[in-house]
Amino acid sequence: MTTLTTRQITREPGLISRELRAGNEVSLTFHDRPYARVVPHAQIEQERAQLADLRREVEYLRSQIGGSN
Repeated sequence: MTTLTTRQITREPGLISRELRAGNEVSLTFHDRPYARVVPHAQIEQERAQLADLRREVEYLRSQIGGSN
């Protein structure tokens, strides 16, 4: 993950898009404190698909043991 300060973003706004195009997450800081995380869209979609797979597996396992939750 790349960390950028608000000062860096103000001086060079293309930094965020350059990092995202490279597939990197970006942590944004203000006065040395993180306040946001920017994630490439492809990563979000991949994580959503993985989460959906896990949910299906949990439901399958619950059905195998007779659980209702």
